[in-house]
Amino acid sequence: MRTPRVFLKTELKANSIIELDQNISDHLKVTNKKIGQQLHLFDGQGNSTFGNIIEKKKKTFLIKTNKNLNFSKKLKPIFNLGISEIKNFDNVVKQSTPLGINSINCLSSERSKIRKKPSQSKIERWKKIAASSCEQCGMDWVPEIYSNELMSWAHNSNDSSKIVLNPRATKSIKDLKKPESLSIAIGPEGGFTDNEIEKLEEEGFISINCGDMIFRTDTMPIVILSMLNFSMRDIS
Repeated sequence: MRTPRVFLKTELKANSIIELDQNISDHLKVTNKKIGQQLHLFDGQGNSTFGNIIEKKKKTFLIKTNKNLNFSKKLKPIFNLGISEIKNFDNVVKQSTPLGINSINCLSSERSKIRKKPSQSKIERWKKIAASSCEQCGMDWVPEIYSNELMSWAHNSNDSSKIVLNPRATKSIKDLKKPESLSIAIGPEGGFTDNEIEKLEEEGFISINCGDMIFRTDTMPIVILSMLNFSMRDIS
């Protein structure tokens, strides 16, 4: 039987007793977990260990962690996504997370169909989706989720390299050298406007294309991350 992976919002410590929150505990009760059964715990900051259920309370479980922690380094290069908000942004978060990213910024841009800034409850939902994806895929780093305006995000990016997807660009991914970190700007349906592309390039973003095919915004993160993982990811 597969050992369940459980995300903890608090820092994971070795040889300690942890009381799980009620949402996690409710899920364990549904799956009929009992005292003595093992869980694989991670805190989203690279730390993980195994633990055993030692007590089953009315609403929660108590877990005793192992004596040692495992630490997983972040994959290199570090990818930070900036994606114009779309209606199915839930799927963007769900599908992008297993490909190994540091952060996802939901961006407002000139062609964004959704003009209202995402509520905090929506951002919290995206965080839960990201954590759930990490539970399923085995990633020990949960990406940060933010909401921002396009040019504010671009101006504050301090990654060593920055790219903006532009179907009219002459450069492609194969022209990129492997950076330490990479900001990736992905536009809405119809792409960024010429004005936005110009401003992004003024902020140090390089326009690249991904070939002749045109993809939907919710599909594009998977395509670009898969291509980048293949071409430059160091997983050793």
